[in-house]
Amino acid sequence: MLGRRFERGLHEGHPGVELDRFIQPLRGAFPLRAGKLSAEDARPDEVHLVEAGNVVDGLELVRRATRDGLTSYPYGAEGLPEVDDPTQRDAMDAELANLLDIHDALADMAVAESTHQTLLGNTERAAATLDAYAKDGFPPEPDVIRSPRSGTTLTHRLALQFTPGLGPDHGAGAAGRSSPRARAEPAVNDWLAGLLPAAQDVAALVTWNDPVTAEPRSRVVTQADLGLQAIELLWAVRPAGEAAMSDLDDRITGAVFGPAPPRADALPVIHYTRRIPKKISFFELSPLIGALRSLLTTSRPLRSTDLVPGAGVTPVDRAADEAVSLPRERPAKVLESLAGLREDAARFAAELEPLCPAPPGEPSRGEILRRIDEFLAGYAELAAGADRFGLARSGWAELTGWRRGEYTGVLKAVAEAADRMGRALEDADALLARYDELPSTTPEEERFRLLQQAERLLATALTSPRPQRPNLLRALLVSRRREFAARLKDLRAVARTTRTTLSGLLAEVSALLPLTAFDPTGLDLTPYEDRVVAYARELLTRVQALLKEVDVRIRSAGTALGGYDAAVTGPDRVLAGTEALKALIGEDVLTVPEFSPPDGLARDWRAALRDSGKLIDHLRTDPPAPRTFPVEDWLHGIARVREKPRLWEKAVVLADALIGYGGLLVTREEPRLTPVQLPHREDDHWLAMDFPKDPDRRMSLDEDKVLFTAHYAGPAAEPLPGVPEVCGLLLDEWTEVIPAERETTGIALHYDRPDSEPPQTMLLVAPPQPGGDWTTEELLAAVFDTFELARARAVEPVHLDGTAYAQLLPATVMSATRKPITVSTDLAITHLRRKAAAHD
Repeated sequence: MLGRRFERGLHEGHPGVELDRFIQPLRGAFPLRAGKLSAEDARPDEVHLVEAGNVVDGLELVRRATRDGLTSYPYGAEGLPEVDDPTQRDAMDAELANLLDIHDALADMAVAESTHQTLLGNTERAAATLDAYAKDGFPPEPDVIRSPRSGTTLTHRLALQFTPGLGPDHGAGAAGRSSPRARAEPAVNDWLAGLLPAAQDVAALVTWNDPVTAEPRSRVVTQADLGLQAIELLWAVRPAGEAAMSDLDDRITGAVFGPAPPRADALPVIHYTRRIPKKISFFELSPLIGALRSLLTTSRPLRSTDLVPGAGVTPVDRAADEAVSLPRERPAKVLESLAGLREDAARFAAELEPLCPAPPGEPSRGEILRRIDEFLAGYAELAAGADRFGLARSGWAELTGWRRGEYTGVLKAVAEAADRMGRALEDADALLARYDELPSTTPEEERFRLLQQAERLLATALTSPRPQRPNLLRALLVSRRREFAARLKDLRAVARTTRTTLSGLLAEVSALLPLTAFDPTGLDLTPYEDRVVAYARELLTRVQALLKEVDVRIRSAGTALGGYDAAVTGPDRVLAGTEALKALIGEDVLTVPEFSPPDGLARDWRAALRDSGKLIDHLRTDPPAPRTFPVEDWLHGIARVREKPRLWEKAVVLADALIGYGGLLVTREEPRLTPVQLPHREDDHWLAMDFPKDPDRRMSLDEDKVLFTAHYAGPAAEPLPGVPEVCGLLLDEWTEVIPAERETTGIALHYDRPDSEPPQTMLLVAPPQPGGDWTTEELLAAVFDTFELARARAVEPVHLDGTAYAQLLPATVMSATRKPITVSTDLAITHLRRKAAAHD
């Protein structure tokens, strides 16, 4: 910027004086970037070399003038053309002087802006301003030069209004008991249930191949099958971009392996993205859930003072916010649910502990093997229940994966034994066929040799004593072969077993053992049974850890509920109830306290709601372009610049695409926003958009307004006579000022007095005696003392090396900047100057 101002002054600032021929040589002498890069050889066509000749480095000119005193052309540079006329040198020197003034003004503005921000308490902005000037950054627009405008302050607030007074188990349906999150916040759950598709219409497709027939199988698992309530989808359904949905995977896997499950070695695949006729997939629902999750979990509960202007000159009475409540029944019911989970976990542990005693006790192998699938299902249900409280545990997906591995391992071992016995049977049949084809002259010993070879393949022990005649042994081998073939058939049939559980498979295979009479290698299930027993111990360990964590949460919630009972004020009870819910469910619990606006404010609110349609009548009728949906047009504009309105607009559009008219499932209308303006005035008009064209309809702007635009979950969500409580979430708020027609202002004149310099230091001195008056002697003494202190500080490190102050030097803090726009210490230059002086 400085270089361009300098060149512009040379080009057009001095009519009649030819200075253009000096611009290019000055660019070469004071390049913007050349010489500041590495000294490596570079091609002439490189970009940074081309850029270096675009403009004079004005900052380097300023350095030459301020540091070296080179204020006259050629400013210490060599190779510049000679001037033809002294007026040319005078003109260039005048432009340099102008450059110094600009540089000095920028430094003053930077210091003034940083001081202004510091006094406002915005230290980050102050530091950022100085850094931007010192580090080649683009500085923010300075606030210190802005004159605040007066006018009418409009406070915009975008909100969601829910139905108050709902019980913790509202909307539980046939189950009669809501989930923990629904109990913690029944109003949000009720609203979501009306906004989202019905539970039976949200589904995922699961496919697998039948292990026996290899035929494809499938099952549609709905939200209703999973028992998920609407509010639980905020945590169960992950964003569409994530590869897996973990918690939802567990639940869907559990539904598949529930009643009428496939065989344990089946591998189900969940198709989140596949369309299901007359259903909405979880994948299709995930963008809407993501928008709602961001809206609901990052917004704060509404308060009474949200209905009054908050940025005007009239002070806000915060005492109205004391009338808040959070029913104790909510955390109490959630605690009841957690206690129920603890009872189930304790019951599970009580069943498993006798079977898996601590070492050196021996586990009850038979009972564990018989009930392992029951234990797996029981623990999976506990994990699903714990997940509702934010206690993440591996569930159905991991358990069925482990069981699939063991089930497949047993089948593989049986198949290997069957293959081995099948080969033995084929070899034995070949030997018996050779025996039957022997000529009658074959010696008996040769006949016995062939028969005994075949017998060794069909049995692990030879017949003893050996029959006297070969034909007798041959007849005996017929029965042995029959037994061998029958056992082999049973082993091969295991591959097509209909036993769907691991315990059933182990029992079926165990019934065919031992194989020691037929196969020397045999089949040993001990390694698989050991792993089953070890996994049962692991399940017990997990349940015991779950019990400990549940006990901690129950104690913390009990303490918080005790604080709730002891609290006197509404805010204290709300805080204690919220802490209890956080202890039970986790820090991400969603709960919305109810509040009671003052009677006068509630009446004003009801009147404003009644006249809401009149606020925007002019927008629907005023030429030249009447608006059919003025509130939607307003939202569309605000959503382009503010995040929360954008998320609300996104949620509305997605909900309409899924369940609105023309959507996938036509079930209900999209949620609407209702604008009100407080304080309420008859025949008022909405200040959020165009004013009425008719001047008679325009209201005078003589008071601050709050433009409260909200979606009401239903008629019961509105402030009703005789129902003091309301509840909702404040999604977003911002303010704007309609400027007044007249402003009281002033004019500042710049008086350039000779030899005047802007002050670089301000001295603030307090009287030596508190409450005392100044005297001339004391004021002079303070000034002289300041000069003495300044001189005492103006020392170099070498002056302190031999003193007691030397040990304090590491604690010295000095400012440093890359460009001399403010007071700073450049230690590098100081060091170089000292070295140069020492060398001279």
